[in-house]
Amino acid sequence: MFSETTKWPTNLMSLQLVVIIGCSVLSNCGSLPPRPSTQCREFYDININQRDAKIRSSSAEIAVDLYICGMHQEPPTDFAGIIAERGTEVIPILLEDMNTTNDEGRQDLVLHIFERLAEKGELRGNHKAVEELRQIVGRMKIEQIKLVSQKRLVTIEGKV
Repeated sequence: MFSETTKWPTNLMSLQLVVIIGCSVLSNCGSLPPRPSTQCREFYDININQRDAKIRSSSAEIAVDLYICGMHQEPPTDFAGIIAERGTEVIPILLEDMNTTNDEGRQDLVLHIFERLAEKGELRGNHKAVEELRQIVGRMKIEQIKLVSQKRLVTIEGKV
């Protein structure tokens, strides 16, 4: 009987070790967010004036990635307005980004850029883009993100 009880803690420790390693390797168990990309870390290592210049001179795709990364920094850095300054030329790029990701948090942050575009009058009359945004928001499954996105959509619709 004594030998059976000594096996149990050893087996339990082995099981715990397997769970900890498996959790760390496979899913990160929701503990820490993934480390930002090298591009993101380099961008946030430069001063704010250099960041402003870099985001303005980067392609729209890179600017969106840097903006998304910045919104996950502490404190968040919101470059949505600067991206929106690009005007209507950025709309197809933003729609493609929203349609090619399953990350609803990212979709909501890109929708925030659309809010800024709407505030600047860049979506006026663009009912096709707004309908596409409605469909994307309608497919969202995470209730908290969907609620925020629906509020953003109301703002956008009020300015079209």
